[in-house]
Amino acid sequence: MSKLHRKIGGFLPLELPNRYSSPGVSVWEFWTGSGFQIITSETARGVLRHILCGLSSRRVWFPTFICREYPEALHSIEVRYYPVDERLKPKLDILRDNLKAGDTVVGIDYFGAQAPPAFRQLVKEREDVHWIEDRAQALDPGPAWGDWIIYSPRKLIGVPDGGIGVCQKRDKAIESPVCVKDRDRLMLRLAPLLARLEDTAESDNNKWHTMFQAAEALPERSFGIAMSEFSQLILKAIPVEPLREVRHQNALTLHHSVPPACRLLQTPPQGPWMGYPILLGLNRDSIANALSGRGIFCAAHWRTLPAVVPFDTSAHYLANSILTLPCDQRYTPNEMNQIIDALYDVMNDVPLP
Repeated sequence: MSKLHRKIGGFLPLELPNRYSSPGVSVWEFWTGSGFQIITSETARGVLRHILCGLSSRRVWFPTFICREYPEALHSIEVRYYPVDERLKPKLDILRDNLKAGDTVVGIDYFGAQAPPAFRQLVKEREDVHWIEDRAQALDPGPAWGDWIIYSPRKLIGVPDGGIGVCQKRDKAIESPVCVKDRDRLMLRLAPLLARLEDTAESDNNKWHTMFQAAEALPERSFGIAMSEFSQLILKAIPVEPLREVRHQNALTLHHSVPPACRLLQTPPQGPWMGYPILLGLNRDSIANALSGRGIFCAAHWRTLPAVVPFDTSAHYLANSILTLPCDQRYTPNEMNQIIDALYDVMNDVPLP
């Protein structure tokens, strides 16, 4: 196996605009330029709460495979779930049979791939429903299908905070929420990104990883916290095209190199992905631990699901099986090959069940 020259994966350090030679269209402009209304908050969860409140939603549908904290952040709104299959395609029978006019449905562009055609067709058929497209994992999944789009930039770019909501239909605009600034929270979120940036040798990762975990554990506030001007300025200074190109090419490299049986999404990436998801079954955690011992840190999306989705065996299988390989703009094709070499090496020691 080729030797790693630096650690791979984990959260992104503070993004520096001067890394990119050509300004081009900024990430901020690319995400918000076509919107009739833009709202922001400290997190994507905060943006979702603002949208649901503004739309006066009394019932919201989520896919069963979803981060536990997302629906649990809602209050005084009835939450329901629709199942997905083992390739993350929504099973639409429950939605078709139970959707009511005025309901809100959240669909996810998982890992940066667009929602499947059957789901987008249902969106067209039910104009009496509010559709929210969750792009928290997506830089550019293709044409928008949601009435509202939600972005979570810190999952894709080295910024300390931020959730962005973009309204795509004039008649779905809401009253703009009032958010307050909390500079103490911002400093806690910024500290680990800055610490990792300064640690060029990446020899002090235990320190900045602990700082990051502390920032992630900040409790939700019942009132709206504003997205920082700092994060907005970074998004307005960084061109989208280099990020899009590098992420796409890195995801393609991984797709064509991983064992075919491990591919969660069978179609080659058509655009930039947040990470490349693979299926590893019950040995997922053993393989992840072995990779981290080699300096490759991979996320598990998601280990814990909302407690109220015991009926969907596919979602629980995914929660116990998916490992997300890094493929972001920090890395080169050579480093993608290093990940693949390490993966094959580790899988020889920890075979799939």
